[in-house]
Amino acid sequence: MKKCVRVLRVPHISGDLMQPESGTKLFTVTGGALIPEIPPGCEALCAQIKPRQGDFVACVIGSGEPVFRRYRENDGKVVLESLNPQFGSFVTTRDELYARGTVYVILSIRKIFRSDSVEESPVPEMKNELDVDWLTFSEASKLLKVKRTKMYAMLRSGELRASKIGKLWRIARPSIEKCLMENIYKPGKGDPE
Repeated sequence: MKKCVRVLRVPHISGDLMQPESGTKLFTVTGGALIPEIPPGCEALCAQIKPRQGDFVACVIGSGEPVFRRYRENDGKVVLESLNPQFGSFVTTRDELYARGTVYVILSIRKIFRSDSVEESPVPEMKNELDVDWLTFSEASKLLKVKRTKMYAMLRSGELRASKIGKLWRIARPSIEKCLMENIYKPGKGDPE
């Protein structure tokens, strides 16, 4: 089962974020308000931290289902914006929003694209993704000695574990090492010596 993880925002916080008492929750994205950025069915890792302009958020009103929108502030008003015109946006004040429910910032999403593959190559889980050495797109392509188009193909296929922050890619160094180790040439019968 191949997994693709896309980090939408990496806040500058301590490693305690992954502990349940810090307000971290895992939601399954429902509805289509964030299409094309976040499709329904993704698992969203969320933290109860102060949202910033443009963050994707999950708002839980009372004990109901979370509502997924993009967070915007404009002239003292909070706009919970839908990216999909088939879904509505909400306008409220910050005080009213927090009085009615809880706002969680989406830190990362995970979407399983294919689960029927015969040869599964799961991505190894990292202890704490914030502690991993992340390389820029050009650093990773120089390390692998591949061109830009090959890098994009490897990212799309899930061969490399990466995060995208805005338009910038960050590739995990362990993912590059794993890719190189899995592609070591093993001579077979009939290969030239």
